[in-house]
Amino acid sequence: MAVAELGVELVPISVALDGEPFDGAADAFYTRMRQGAVASTSQPAPGAFADAYERAGSRGATAVLSLHLDRRISGVSESAALAARETAIPVRVVSLPTVSYGVGLCVRAACAALRGDATVNEAAVEAERIAATLDNVFVARSSPGGRVPGADDWTILRFAAGEAAVLSAHSSVDEAAAIMGRRILRSRPGLVAV
Repeated sequence: MAVAELGVELVPISVALDGEPFDGAADAFYTRMRQGAVASTSQPAPGAFADAYERAGSRGATAVLSLHLDRRISGVSESAALAARETAIPVRVVSLPTVSYGVGLCVRAACAALRGDATVNEAAVEAERIAATLDNVFVARSSPGGRVPGADDWTILRFAAGEAAVLSAHSSVDEAAAIMGRRILRSRPGLVAV
């Protein structure tokens, strides 16, 4: 798993399907989603972050870089910041202007910087630099609304400027994937993740 390979600690977001907590495997999650389940999430409590920061300190860390999805769409970075104020080890909390796999790319960039002897602040700057270059497009179906617009069809959304905006709606996931593929090819990015 990338988390172990990179030497980072993941504080998970709670996921519910049809209002019931879900902590199963990804295959089971997507099977339920294909069957019409509605997913929702909730941010971790500050205590979960405090525990992670304390574990880092007990393993010898002298500082922590805590990277999170955009604060404009989630309260995750605020929970992390609350925990950081109560933790003995110095913690740099960064709300990145991206979501989903974009955060993972930023974590990888920060880890590479740290392996190259960057300071925590320099690694944070590198993560923010990478985040500013990302375009995040994703597909959702039967979203409950809230911070992600509701949808009955397979809807392509783009995350930018702290909001998920609807780009187009399609009758099948295959049609939505084809449209996303054409968008990616038009933009000629240096790196694509699916």
